[in-house]
Amino acid sequence: MRLGKISSRAIAEKLSISFETVLGIVFNAESLYYDQVETTTHSTSGETMMLQALATLLTFQCLGEGFSYFFHLPVPGPVIGMLLLFGFILLRPEIADAIEPTALELLRHLSLLFIPAGVGIMVSAGKIRGDALAVSVSIAVSTTLAIVVTALVTRALLRRQRREPAGSEAAS
Repeated sequence: MRLGKISSRAIAEKLSISFETVLGIVFNAESLYYDQVETTTHSTSGETMMLQALATLLTFQCLGEGFSYFFHLPVPGPVIGMLLLFGFILLRPEIADAIEPTALELLRHLSLLFIPAGVGIMVSAGKIRGDALAVSVSIAVSTTLAIVVTALVTRALLRRQRREPAGSEAAS
């Protein structure tokens, strides 16, 4: 892919950062969170904690983009980054508590993140005009599949919840 006169490879080389440096950033952020969870000092403001959480989320997104780019994976970088973050949270559960308020705030405003995608669709509408039937069918099929899978998972979880005795929650 070329961006103007500069290729994406050249950009990656100019902005190259070693994997160890990125891991250092992640583990530094992790140690900051760990310190905040253990101590209840008032020296760290809510804005600082939110910026640290955003930095952690963006670091994992960048790691995912890097994995996807360097290993030529067919999976989008943010998905890989989300899986890396999930694995990291499994190793360090206290990180989830530090990231949760920022993640919930992002989810509250999730609809705003669809505006650029909507604008992109409007700009590209002329290019896909010839494939309107294929696009419409794929949207209909994928939406139907998503609804069916969601219904099946919800049904399975509700059945599982009904089978569990009420006392099992009190025991744990």
